Amino acid sequence: MVGSVTMPELNVAIIGCGHVAHDHMKAWRRIPRVQVSAVYDVNVKVAEQFSRQWSIPKIYSDLESLLNDKEISVIDICTPPQTHRDLGIRSMKAGRHVLFEKPLAMTVKEADEIIHQKTHDVKAGVVYNLLFEPPILKLISIVEEGHIGQTINVRIDMLHTRYDPMLTNEKHWCHHLPGGRIGEMLIHPIYMLRYFLGDNLEVSSVEAYKLGPYPWVSKDELHVLLRAEEKLGRIYVSFNSPRDAIYVTIIGDKGILEAEVITGVVVKLDSLYASSRYGKVRSIIKESYQMIASLITNSIKVISHRWITGHQQCIRLFAEWLMNEKRYPFPVESVLRDVEILEKICKKL
Repeated sequence: MVGSVTMPELNVAIIGCGHVAHDHMKAWRRIPRVQVSAVYDVNVKVAEQFSRQWSIPKIYSDLESLLNDKEISVIDICTPPQTHRDLGIRSMKAGRHVLFEKPLAMTVKEADEIIHQKTHDVKAGVVYNLLFEPPILKLISIVEEGHIGQTINVRIDMLHTRYDPMLTNEKHWCHHLPGGRIGEMLIHPIYMLRYFLGDNLEVSSVEAYKLGPYPWVSKDELHVLLRAEEKLGRIYVSFNSPRDAIYVTIIGDKGILEAEVITGVVVKLDSLYASSRYGKVRSIIKESYQMIASLITNSIKVISHRWITGHQQCIRLFAEWLMNEKRYPFPVESVLRDVEILEKICKKL
């Protein structure tokens, strides 16, 4: 009918209007039949500013009023992880589907309570956005196609500078978490390692140090070794790097993959490195070509607005799950092992 309005199939409310909520808004806005119609934050001024910026019609100053809004079908929790248990359980008991920003919780006890309080008629998932970033999706595709053979070792380097805005803010909520700023971001390399190495991932050793100048930061360097039977994993986190970077290296018995998530560059290294000078030059040219091709392709995608972020991929899949189109790969029931590993490491920080 001419002039008819298509009603949204999902009405979303965002709880918590901080930095990551803007990434979520960009994602929700790209999904047909979805509308973000309400926001809630304990700081009403922040909620009002967020509402104006994104033209969201409803602002709530308390959770009970929000959950009494019968039009809301999805709660998107973008608050610090120590609040997830109470917000998630209350939302699910009110019959709302729930999306949790990572991590689900900082302790196994809280994660287990969320999982067991979930009723059968609601769906709940966790945002594991780095697994859906374009270079990581390319890594996954190459590994699954068997191009590097059997995975032997996975290394993840999460590099940040000393000027990281969360680290430098003495009053930021991350400093009250187990593990502080490192604990806040540590779930990313954990879920990526578990994806590539399997559910039987175990922590072998943890070493943490302090090199930076901030007295409110107890540790800003972390080395973790993990094992999954015959496969090995390593996490290195630094807040003393000269630049931000996320490197993922996967070593197989037939080849090596290297990716830098921020630039999107993915390089596959040959299984045999030629011993002759000519062969070495050819290998260098081949690897350099892959780097240049990745940068050009990624730049074109960004300029033409065809670069799909991990948050956008993740949230789209969650929405499709709610609309009974696809199964979401990370429902809350599937992530308890990640929280177990997170808690074990943070206890040593």
